[in-house]
Parts: sequence; C-alpha cells; structure tokens
Amino acid sequence: MGIFEDEIFGVEPSGTSGVPDGGGLNSLFPSSAVLAYDFSDSVCYANYGDLSLQNVITSPADMETQATYDGTISAAENFQNELNKSNAYLAKGTIGEFMDITNKTTFINSMHKAGANWGVSVPFRTDSNTDVTNALFTTGGGSAGANNTGRVGAAIYRTSATNIRVQIQNGSGSAYALEEDFTIIALPAWSKHLATVGFNDTAGTLDLYLDGTKYSKTGVSLVSPSASACFSPRFFYGSGSDGLGVGSRMYGGAIFNASPDSTVEAVIRAAWETAHSDVYTI
Repeated sequence: MGIFEDEIFGVEPSGTSGVPDGGGLNSLFPSSAVLAYDFSDSVCYANYGDLSLQNVITSPADMETQATYDGTISAAENFQNELNKSNAYLAKGTIGEFMDITNKTTFINSMHKAGANWGVSVPFRTDSNTDVTNALFTTGGGSAGANNTGRVGAAIYRTSATNIRVQIQNGSGSAYALEEDFTIIALPAWSKHLATVGFNDTAGTLDLYLDGTKYSKTGVSLVSPSASACFSPRFFYGSGSDGLGVGSRMYGGAIFNASPDSTVEAVIRAAWETAHSDVYTI
C-alpha cells in the first residue's frame, strides 16, 4: 500500500538523482500538462530556504508562459533531504502550510464553470492521526462543507479515512454545483499515495485514480454554472483543521487541461514514479 520497509522502521529511503533539472515531469507528463511542481526537481525548488516554486512545464497546454504558473509555499524551513534528489519533499510543520499558484489564469478560472475539463494529480504521504478533512487541491478557498457564495471554485478533499470528495461551488447560491463522494480503502498512517482526479463537464464524467485504482461516476454535470471568478488556487490548503496533519508530506502537484482517461493516468503515474524513484500502487 505504498509503504516501504525502510519507512516502517522510520528510515527514509535513499534518494537518487532520477531525472532532475527539467528533464523529469516536463518530458514525461502528457501534453495536457499546464503546471507541475516537484520538490525532487531543482528547476521547481532551487535553494534551501526558498519560498518560491517554479513551474517545470516549459510549454503549458493552455498556451500560457511557463512562469505564469510559478508559485510560492507558505513555509520553506521544512524542506527535507537533498535538492535535486528523488526523495525530496516538504514536511508539514503546521496544518496551514500549502503551495500557492501565483496567478488565476483563464484556464484555472474555468475549472468550476460550464464545459470544465481538467485533471489534478497530487502525491502525498499521510500522517499518523485520523484527520477528517484533508484538502488536496482547491480553487475555492476555505473548508469542505462550507458552501456559500463566497467560496467559489473547485476542490478535492479527503473527508474521512475512507472518502475523497470533489466539490464545485460556482456562485449560483448556497448549494453546491457539484458534490460527489468516492468511497476508498482506508489509507494507512504514514503511507505514500498518488491521487489523480479528472472532470469533464461536457461528457458528464468524474474519475478518481488512487494509486492506479479507478473510481468512476457518470452523468455528472454542473448545476447553474456562473461566471464567478475562483479564489487563489492552492495545493494542500486547509484553513483551521482542514489541511494535511503535522508530519504529512507534500511531494508536488500537477494540473492538466483535460480529464485523463486510464491510459493517460498511467502515463502521469509513471512520470511521478520515475521522478520520485517510487511506486504508487495499492
């Protein structure tokens, strides 16, 4: 379940250079990639103590410039292991830490609207406690369950040990435009996983891939989509107690401008595995 013997006994597996310096996710991801942050790549995270993140995708699929998708992290002192190594990550010292995408591009602002078509992929490691709300990605700001017109955007949450929820609030009222739950296996404490979500409003499909296992919903579409702008897009953002718990790990995050099918998800997963010298399977 993504747990390695060294990790069970509290020893971090040694890192390898993998395919760093922009030769990793940039060349391995499908052409639909618009953004990728990867702590194992020094193009993304260049120096100890940095608060800045650089997008490693040189030609984003939505025709934006590479730098348009640069971002920041809320704290840098918890970077772990060596720069440019496959086992590098950002450790959660407080629940509120996150990766912030600097700009709300035209594509980011379309993720909660009619005709939305996107994918989000996040590798992470759980902590030892039983958090009930872990934000993996959001363009809506605030907490899962806080449905009101002030929280406009798309969000992916782990709402319990056995549930991942996708929500979209688009400013049309207090009800969610979309709220779907996926029942998953209970993720063990201190285990590493890859969650990839794809949504295609036109096709009416919503898919979750957890370590390669696919969960699907059909006939899913937005209710009364509006033109409201989203909040700041962030990976692992959670106000109050909604973030990943202290001791959990952020390895990176990626966004695509098309919902991945099983074939494309396998390409995405293989790219993360190559970059991180790891295997994401249940």
